[in-house]
Amino acid sequence: MPQFIVNRNPQQAPGAAYEIHNMTARCKRLPVITDRVNLGDFDSSSGSLEAALKFLPTAVGCHHCCSACNDSSLV
Repeated sequence: MPQFIVNRNPQQAPGAAYEIHNMTARCKRLPVITDRVNLGDFDSSSGSLEAALKFLPTAVGCHHCCSACNDSSLV
């Protein structure tokens, strides 16, 4: 089951989105270890987005590894 993290630092783009990454996919855009917040294991990226939105209302999926939950209007 894929493991997901979210970057604790928002992107420097309009909307200040916090990017969710799929650790299992070995995304090349992962934040440094100290900036990662573990979201847990989910069957899909939509579950990780739901978890992240509970404490980060501007969370979105990484365009590269979580494109199914990426809202490009925020990133």
